[in-house]
Amino acid sequence: MFENNTRVTFLNAGHMLGSAMILIEHDQIRYLYTGDYKLSADPTCAPADISECDVLFTEVTFGSVRYSHPEPMTEIDKLSSYFPGKVVISCYKQGKAQRITKMLSDRYPDKKIFIHPEIIPYHRCYESHDVDLGDWLPYRRRDFLASDNAILIATPGLARGYIRNPSVRVAFATGWKRFIPNMGIHLHISDHVDNVQLKEFISKCGASSVVTFHGNDEELRKLIRSESQLKLNI
Repeated sequence: MFENNTRVTFLNAGHMLGSAMILIEHDQIRYLYTGDYKLSADPTCAPADISECDVLFTEVTFGSVRYSHPEPMTEIDKLSSYFPGKVVISCYKQGKAQRITKMLSDRYPDKKIFIHPEIIPYHRCYESHDVDLGDWLPYRRRDFLASDNAILIATPGLARGYIRNPSVRVAFATGWKRFIPNMGIHLHISDHVDNVQLKEFISKCGASSVVTFHGNDEELRKLIRSESQLKLNI
């Protein structure tokens, strides 16, 4: 798109279906605004496009060296020890719920996967864009509790309702390290870049100036300035 000698290009962000980064080219200077993005594999959306730029505006939600996200399927494998049985996974309705549904369908094809009614419209949206989420069922409490091997993907409110049920294990899927009280299983699955991926992205973009947002970047600034390959105006 061109206007007043400015070109605007939308690039895949890899955060979720439809997420985009914005590349603005004006007076021979390239500005890239990332929004939320990730570099890890996600079968439910296109991978992030890495474009060269002069000025990079990047989120640093998990920019701290404390964050090095594990492989998502390794986290999904944590659930193996809870079967036969029933597991409730609490997660964001849009993006993460669809990603986890697909991973669960691939990893546990013999399990019944139930989806909370509030999440179903987002699943339908993904499937309308030809994203295969695997086999899943609309959640009905009676059907879920009657199943020997079942997984329910739910909103936090519904998940908390199962905490005191001795026949159900409750999990929370999040990139944050802080643990959610009373959630028995922590699935460390994030839809953002971690510290390592962030540095990789900055390096491949080749930007000479970096502006950060959505996070505490003080630690990141010190780290980047200490690494010769990433000497930037940050």
